Amino acid sequence: MSISLADIIALLAVFLIGLPHGAFDGAAAMRTRLFDSLPRMIIFLALYVTLAVLTLITWLSIPVISLGMFLLISLFHFGMSEPVLHGRIARISRIIASGGLTVIYLPLEHRDSVLPIFEILSGAEARLIITAIAFAAPLWVLASIVALIISFMRKSERLWGLEFMLLLALLTLLPPLAGFAVYFCCVHSRNHFRDIWRQLRQSYMRRHLILGAAVLTSLSWLFAVTAFWYLAPRLGDYAAALQIVFIGLAALTVPHMLLIDFIFRPSTSSLSGSAQIDKAQKAAS
Repeated sequence: MSISLADIIALLAVFLIGLPHGAFDGAAAMRTRLFDSLPRMIIFLALYVTLAVLTLITWLSIPVISLGMFLLISLFHFGMSEPVLHGRIARISRIIASGGLTVIYLPLEHRDSVLPIFEILSGAEARLIITAIAFAAPLWVLASIVALIISFMRKSERLWGLEFMLLLALLTLLPPLAGFAVYFCCVHSRNHFRDIWRQLRQSYMRRHLILGAAVLTSLSWLFAVTAFWYLAPRLGDYAAALQIVFIGLAALTVPHMLLIDFIFRPSTSSLSGSAQIDKAQKAAS
């Protein structure tokens, strides 16, 4: 397959911004007190790396199933990065609508272009993934309609609805890799960095956060460059770049998602709630 300038820019954007967007995970783990001593820190890092390596091994062993699971996890993770809404229907519909933009809509809208990418990532059986996505499309359409109706009924949420429709237009007009890069770098990573930074800067000095993130980011870039140097002569530049970016992203997403979506966000939400209750009690007294 030939690679266009748009594809090169998209892959570089995901590589430079997307791969290291979990660079604050160490600080997030400290914020939730997963480790407060050297032994616990070593255990946390060992578990984090082990999950990433197991994800990589699983992908190499059963690539089609791994790609399907990665898309499902990505839908949930992308959706959970959206601001929390009041009401279960509003929350669930927005998670599915936002998460499905690149996981459901984009592959179906650009089926002929996405299928070869999926085949590079998972082999000739990648058509099964497209078929499964097509079955999930009606649910995504319904959730998107509900989420848009709710957003335009609430004045404070209308900006989300406008952004959603703009993303739909961009994902329709742009090539698939470019569309994914726009969403991943400008929307998901933006939301993630904003929320994580807002929580962590209250507990840690800014230079410590930046230094820790820079170290982890440099390590991820070094690993990716080494992998490209090894794979490119065997697979070709385009296939090697695709596999490094997306399989590497999958390996990092699993521990990152478990930490952020199931530990960090619930923990910080409960802490914020407790702080608000304490503030209200002090005001009342």
